[in-house]
Amino acid sequence: MFQRMLCWFFTLCVITAIFPWGADWFCTNQNNAFDGNPKTFAALRPGRALVLELDEAVSINSIVLREHGVAYGQPGNSRLFRIEAYQNGSWEIIYGSDVIGAVRICVVDEMEVSAVRLVIDETAKRTVRISEMSIALQEPAGREKPFRVVGYFHPNVFIYDDISNYADQFEVATHVIYIGNTTLGLCDEGRPTVLFSEQSPQNISALQQAVGGRSDVLISLTCGARVNGLNVLTDNPQDIERIAGQLFDFVQEKSLDGVEINFEGSWRDSRVHRAAYSMLIETLAPMLHEVNKSITVSVVSNFPFTARALELLDYINIMSYDHMDTEQVWHSTYNAMQRDIRDLAVRGVPLIDSTGKVMGTHQPFPREKLNGGVPFYGMGNLGGVREWDRTFSFGRLYREANGDFNPHANYCLATSSYYNGPTTIRDKAAYMLLQAELGGIMIWALNHDTEFSNPYSLLRTIGDTMDRFSCGR
Repeated sequence: MFQRMLCWFFTLCVITAIFPWGADWFCTNQNNAFDGNPKTFAALRPGRALVLELDEAVSINSIVLREHGVAYGQPGNSRLFRIEAYQNGSWEIIYGSDVIGAVRICVVDEMEVSAVRLVIDETAKRTVRISEMSIALQEPAGREKPFRVVGYFHPNVFIYDDISNYADQFEVATHVIYIGNTTLGLCDEGRPTVLFSEQSPQNISALQQAVGGRSDVLISLTCGARVNGLNVLTDNPQDIERIAGQLFDFVQEKSLDGVEINFEGSWRDSRVHRAAYSMLIETLAPMLHEVNKSITVSVVSNFPFTARALELLDYINIMSYDHMDTEQVWHSTYNAMQRDIRDLAVRGVPLIDSTGKVMGTHQPFPREKLNGGVPFYGMGNLGGVREWDRTFSFGRLYREANGDFNPHANYCLATSSYYNGPTTIRDKAAYMLLQAELGGIMIWALNHDTEFSNPYSLLRTIGDTMDRFSCGR
């Protein structure tokens, strides 16, 4: 798949000789030196470089890096690196990021170069061992269906006074999920019911007006909250039918395009809650499909479902952020994204039976129905400790730079928080589109971005990436 999607007009080297410690490594593009030998690598300490000298200047738009001995989706030892290009007699930084891992496709603006070099600035261990550094000119990918750009929109965290100021975003976003005012609670009789806040109708109407028909608008049911210490979702068929009916009626009344069911928390530990979640999907999906409406969920990669619920979902949004086990407690790295995609598309979704019992089997989910998630926010990381109660919108992180914003950075010193800057967002979007061949990308949340007119807007970055690498977006 990787070779089919990339237009390699030349293949560059993997190091074939061991140089003395402390020296830079050099290679050229002659004689196709890359032989796939797993014992071949360049060992780089901080401050050292791997230099790739070309016979002549060529056009490139991506650099592929591989760390020796690193499993797919794992962090490896790089913690800060940059790539420089030799142009017009001097070295210029063209790219920077944090982790390399098993494979990193570093997307750059198309340019002509006569040499490139990788410089390692920080490591987790003594050295970073690079087994491939190659360059390419990536061609756009043909697609049968447009690439989805799915963005959550939260009415309680607007960064502007008027929702109409977001209108330009909907030139890029294909689906907008309105979340925050529709929850699962209890009715007067103590049974589960859908609760709509008084502001929901007005906010939905304002959002639809701003969208102007350019994007599908879905309502999100948040049903992970607890009432009196308990999760109120039950596997009682009458409760499920009532909830499904309320959502369907609301979608029809407000001319919405579908429903996202958002169920986070400890429900996976309960057989009843697992069964009820899939039962709600199985009940609601046929009702929505009958009137050409869609149904989706947003999950982490190990959320379990019944096989029937999986079949009925129009697409799944992977929440590839807020990870507990990523390098230096960074919550949303490139490598974690790769692992999540492989978990769902290759290993598959954990299956349960109709009672919620875990069956011990997995079912791969079609790539064209997967949307990889990216964060438009940063999470506190002070002294290497993840701070769940401190999050910052990308818009604020940009403003904290006070006119000195670095698009290659993923860490904000002013707030001590880790985030995804434009460079990482571009890499992730290109990977989802070209290498993973997913159906789309998911964003939490659209209104955490800077103004769309800002050249560093993360949504603008995604749109530009789609324009460059997708035919007929």
